[in-house]
Amino acid sequence: MAVTPHEMREHGPQGAGLTHVIDAIRICRATLAQVRDHTPTATSATLTTLLTELGELALVADAAEIAVITDATTRGLPGADPVPLSPTDWIATHSRRHTAPAAARLVRLADALRPPTTTRPAGLLAPGHPGHTRAGPAHEPRTRGRWGHPSGAGGG
Repeated sequence: MAVTPHEMREHGPQGAGLTHVIDAIRICRATLAQVRDHTPTATSATLTTLLTELGELALVADAAEIAVITDATTRGLPGADPVPLSPTDWIATHSRRHTAPAAARLVRLADALRPPTTTRPAGLLAPGHPGHTRAGPAHEPRTRGRWGHPSGAGGG
């Protein structure tokens, strides 16, 4: 059996780091559970900063969740439970956050991002996939402006 990079992550130096990450997530979750107790006395600036930081945290958490789902499905983890589950059911079982329909969307996204293995090609959005595209630099000139007119004509 070939070893994929995903299998090696668990045993390498990052494996011990994930224990630290899990502990930090639990501390963060316990801290965030107290936010409602403190918002009535917070200043407007503090509430604004809190909202900004919570939004950034949510984005990072979503990306981390997709990475976990991608690795778990690539490894076949959902089907390895004593009662084999589909990836959608596995997510809905282990995460209170997701119902089966929401989990199905995550599985489709994770599948599109999955790296290649010895038995499956890379997902359509995975880096290095022949169909993978990346937006060009922001300073690239547009060839068409607003309403389909050439740039500069018709408002932009």
